[in-house]
Amino acid sequence: MKGYLEAFHHLFETSAWNQALKIVTINIMNYGNNQLHNQLFDWGYYREIAAFYQRFLDYLENLAPYYKTILLYGMGKVHYALGYLTKAINCYQQALELARTLPDNQQEGAILNGLGLVYFSLGNYTQAINCYEQDLAIAWKNDNRQGQAAALNNLGLVFCKQEKFCKAIKYQKESLRISRQSPDHSAEGRALGSLAQAYSGCKKYDRAIEYHQQHLTIMRRIENRAGEAEALCNLGITIATVKEVEFNQALKTEDYSEALKYLHEALKISREIGIRLTEANVLLNLTVIYQRLGERNLVFKYCQQALSITSELGIPLESLKHLG
Repeated sequence: MKGYLEAFHHLFETSAWNQALKIVTINIMNYGNNQLHNQLFDWGYYREIAAFYQRFLDYLENLAPYYKTILLYGMGKVHYALGYLTKAINCYQQALELARTLPDNQQEGAILNGLGLVYFSLGNYTQAINCYEQDLAIAWKNDNRQGQAAALNNLGLVFCKQEKFCKAIKYQKESLRISRQSPDHSAEGRALGSLAQAYSGCKKYDRAIEYHQQHLTIMRRIENRAGEAEALCNLGITIATVKEVEFNQALKTEDYSEALKYLHEALKISREIGIRLTEANVLLNLTVIYQRLGERNLVFKYCQQALSITSELGIPLESLKHLG
């Protein structure tokens, strides 16, 4: 990785921008044939990647349309990861316009998937479904298995939030089946995490916890920090819910100890890599638990922190309920 990055910086400094981008988009065989910039994204180097993409923005006119599309799509992914949803939509829409001029429409599908994630995070399910269905049609046409798995999984997440749990599980199981046939283990992890949310909605908590734990194991193995934080957060939420269902009475701090452990781990990772939406979601779930425990000072502390993040990002606090 160090060698690739040194080559990139050398080419960039000599104004060989298209050649520099060839380095960035090179496939890394040891990491599921993932492109270099995507692998750095999976490792959670969002701020570094944002600075890296920013260097190219002044040179867009000098780049081939294919690389312009990759740059704008990548910047959209980074903005989304950091919680800047309006900026993400702007980058994705620019990338989509360019992608539709290219002979290969696989980039168009990936961009539509990213755009759908933003609308989903804002609770705009109609637009999210529209994006995912377009993405799925492109993936089927191109026999793009990874694209099929991503679109099916995300459609399942929307159905889950609409409480159409049987339909969600059907889509997510198909996503899991397809993703297990590819070298992209992160897709398998995401499908497991989504299935867990659907089973939790059905109140099948044992199965939900099992899938959350499998999701966490995969994300830790492939060092996907954002995926790890998401899995920890959702595992903590589910375990807390199970405790409340089992006891059906006022609980003590020790009853929530496992759930709090996972949520605080998720909070630590979220802050380390800068994923603000996940951080705010964890803070709100910590607020709920501490409110039930009567810890007024901690309730105030965590709720204020969540409010600060959502105010900074310009996102209504209630939108976070759509993230799970």
